[in-house]
Amino acid sequence: MTTEPIKSPPLDAAALIPHRPPMLMIDLLESLTNEGATASVMFDDTHMAVSHGQVLEAALVECIAQTAAAMEGMRHRTDTPAADRETPGMLCSVTRFAVYRRPDAGEHLDITVQVQKRLGSMLLIDGRVSAAGEPVASGSLTLKE
Repeated sequence: MTTEPIKSPPLDAAALIPHRPPMLMIDLLESLTNEGATASVMFDDTHMAVSHGQVLEAALVECIAQTAAAMEGMRHRTDTPAADRETPGMLCSVTRFAVYRRPDAGEHLDITVQVQKRLGSMLLIDGRVSAAGEPVASGSLTLKE
């Protein structure tokens, strides 16, 4: 697989995934290759993903899942005729997920996903959330396209 950019982000994440506020956990798809993607988000202190001024751990998992969904949404948008597109995918499992710290509301978060394996409609990805270049959380997710 190539790691050359295949599209021209940044793109509004809401155009690529079915999630809507308050469940939308990424703002922009920042970059996209055949093997991965990066997205970004900033949660304010009123967002449901924030408690006591910090982003919840479960929201960090969802940020990675939605980044993968946006990556696949963009891939299907360009590679698959509209009539042949599958229904939205789902998160099947989370493994080796570690939260190094809970980011504060208002911190700019960068989310990176890397495809490790595709098997039929299943997708294994490794994901990472960082803030100011420092790791916040990471783990592997299995998704069904």
